[in-house]
Amino acid sequence: MVTAISEYKSIKNGLSELIDTSGYRQEYIAKKIGMKPGNFSIKKLRNTWTENDVEKIIDLLTKPNEDVIDTLLLKI
Repeated sequence: MVTAISEYKSIKNGLSELIDTSGYRQEYIAKKIGMKPGNFSIKKLRNTWTENDVEKIIDLLTKPNEDVIDTLLLKI
């Protein structure tokens, strides 16, 4: 259980890097996950993602982009 929590924290702390690596624009990701671009930008800057945010973003980013998957695996 502790390992799962540690892995989650690593993913959450590296989420901004994953977003940058993905090549997607922040506005695109925000709209895809149902968030206003301004709120997305603030959450990214402050690293205040909720568990739901993390799940939606990881799901969106890891589907088509192998670079994001590789970065995610390195974080774990």
